[in-house]
Amino acid sequence: MKRFLTLLSLLVLVAVPAQAQFLIGPHAGFNLDSSDLAVGASAQFDLNIGDYELVGNPNVDFYLFENDINRTRLNLDVLYPFGLQSLVPYLGAGLLIEFESEENSDADETNLGLNLKAGALLELEDSPFMPFAELTAIVGGSLALRGGIMFTLGQ
Repeated sequence: MKRFLTLLSLLVLVAVPAQAQFLIGPHAGFNLDSSDLAVGASAQFDLNIGDYELVGNPNVDFYLFENDINRTRLNLDVLYPFGLQSLVPYLGAGLLIEFESEENSDADETNLGLNLKAGALLELEDSPFMPFAELTAIVGGSLALRGGIMFTLGQ
């Protein structure tokens, strides 16, 4: 529980920039290599760097049903959206921090990695809810599908 609260605090701190509007929402995912299920939360906010209009995308995954293994992944991603009206496809990359521990063991591991992703966000007219789906690849590792719903906070 302590790890969950720490990760949630990090996600909120990273997701609250100076502007008034950002997106946040739950998601669920499936690791295609190991058949592991995950649930988590994602945030998105504008991240303008020079002439580039990017999107910050911190997110956290909690893996379920892994026999005696607790696995949590914190992803700090940057997305490049290229909107097509209400459908907003994007490409992204970011830093992965993975926390893993075994039940009945003092062996805890923290691993760092890079991930690449491609996905799309559907902006529904007159709705605060926006479904999304994405495919994420950990460089040198696994491949996962994720989907969820984002909603607008702020203006």
